[in-house]
Amino acid sequence: MSDPTVISFPQNERAPPPPRLSPAEAETWRAVVGSRPAGHFGPEMAYCTTTLMCDHIAARLRVEDGVDHALLETYDRMTHSLTSLAEALGLLPGAKRAG
Repeated sequence: MSDPTVISFPQNERAPPPPRLSPAEAETWRAVVGSRPAGHFGPEMAYCTTTLMCDHIAARLRVEDGVDHALLETYDRMTHSLTSLAEALGLLPGAKRAG
């Protein structure tokens, strides 16, 4: 039985989004994978998931009445994670992929 957490990334083509992703996550997946040459990515689904989590938290913060400090702290941690992932994947302007 294959491991559902392992994503096969062909070297000469772009991997389609895993079927378990939501439509919004799959859209982010296609945008990220499509932004780089075929063979660039390994299993970077964490970037797509983190992006959607940041979007979800930001949407909650926009409708909050007052300041939810715990939610702000979570958003801060998630955006730092997103930046670190983007840097490691070479997604930032002028960046080269780590590794």
